[in-house]
Amino acid sequence: MIEKHPLLRSLAIYREMPWRFALVAALYIAVNLGLVWQQWLIGHAVNDVSAGRAVLRQADGSLDASLGWYWLWLMLAVALGRGVLQYAASVLSLVLSQELLTRLRERILAQVQGLHLGYHWQHGMGEMITRTTRDADKVRDALISFWRQVVETPLVVLATVGLLSWYNPLLGLVPLLLTVFGLGIFVLQTERLVSLDRAVGAAYDRVNQDLSEGIGGVRVIKSFGLEHSRVQRFAGQVALFAGHARQALAYSSSRIPLPQAVVALGHV
Repeated sequence: MIEKHPLLRSLAIYREMPWRFALVAALYIAVNLGLVWQQWLIGHAVNDVSAGRAVLRQADGSLDASLGWYWLWLMLAVALGRGVLQYAASVLSLVLSQELLTRLRERILAQVQGLHLGYHWQHGMGEMITRTTRDADKVRDALISFWRQVVETPLVVLATVGLLSWYNPLLGLVPLLLTVFGLGIFVLQTERLVSLDRAVGAAYDRVNQDLSEGIGGVRVIKSFGLEHSRVQRFAGQVALFAGHARQALAYSSSRIPLPQAVVALGHV
């Protein structure tokens, strides 16, 4: 099953560092549960302030603000605890991502060294450089953001919707429906995003290929006075890559905010 799904093959690398992965995941879960708790505390504190219970006037005319101070110190403690957990999770996540990137690049290099010469003649050095640098970075980012989005985002949504539903079922139903609708829009946009990213990657391959050929054959180029033509050729490849990159950025900047706006509408 794993062999048929590239995503599962990528995620399988977590089996080599299960305790670190579990620790980082647990920290992010704790941070988001702390956020839900913090919002719950703020709501109850505001209720006590609105009802006049936070500060009470005693019979002798003095003020009793013990409940108000209780809410203040409790919310500060929760906020501080969340800050510490967030810092630890961010640092450990960064360490984990760099470890993943190191292992990915080592395995890509080992795989490249074991490939048949015909493969190298067909694909070229530029593609190999792209796989080891840009693509390895993208896989690393996907591996780090994937589990955060799969674990963290649904946890926040479920906790928030559950809390709203506890107050009133309609308060939870409407944001849930809008969140699902926004997610559906994003899924429909994914195919276009993938095709644009592949076009950018192919253009980046050609840039790397032209650059590696220009540097590797610099003696021949200078011997035959081909510097100007090589520079023009490389400039054309860079311009093509920049055009594809601008197209991808334009699409993502104009279309991605749409599902985000739909989800944000649920707050309203």
